[in-house]
Amino acid sequence: MKTVLISGGTFGLGREIALGLARSGYNVVAFGLDSKQPASLAQNSIQAMRSEAEQEHLPLQVLEADVTREQDIAAVVNCALSHYGRIDAVVNNAAIGPLGKATDTEPSLWDRVLAVNLKGPYLLARAVVPYLQQQNGGSIINVGSGAGWGKANMLAYAASKGGLIAFNAAMALDYFADRIRVNMVIPGGVDDP
Repeated sequence: MKTVLISGGTFGLGREIALGLARSGYNVVAFGLDSKQPASLAQNSIQAMRSEAEQEHLPLQVLEADVTREQDIAAVVNCALSHYGRIDAVVNNAAIGPLGKATDTEPSLWDRVLAVNLKGPYLLARAVVPYLQQQNGGSIINVGSGAGWGKANMLAYAASKGGLIAFNAAMALDYFADRIRVNMVIPGGVDDP
């Protein structure tokens, strides 16, 4: 059975991806933060998701972990390996998207958006690629946004998603020979609170 790690996997789109994959027979390790993040409504969702997974007897581990912290990523990877013995795919879904122009986006918020939306995918890919190489392949899916080509009043988010487009292409070229597929999905509008 294949194992998938999902950042931002405890709320919204990530939660639906995690539950959908687990219900389809994949082993899943979903992670996110339980505390409210800038421009996000996600909070207090981890225990509810754990309960749902337990009630349905799903092969789903739900963790609180920060995609911007290497030690948290290491814990997620270790959880996957200890519960399921392998890692086959990653969905880089974690993101925050505050509104703001250059003059009203504080530098600390800019840094946080880039840390979650761009550094997070890098850290998770960096941690997982050696396992995918050992298994002779796998998949990394990055969740992008049309804002990556620029969007009014979303400077930090648009910049981070534009960077993710370049990150995705570079990763695809770097690991093609290792049979690691690196793709991006750009969902349309999502009806999510």
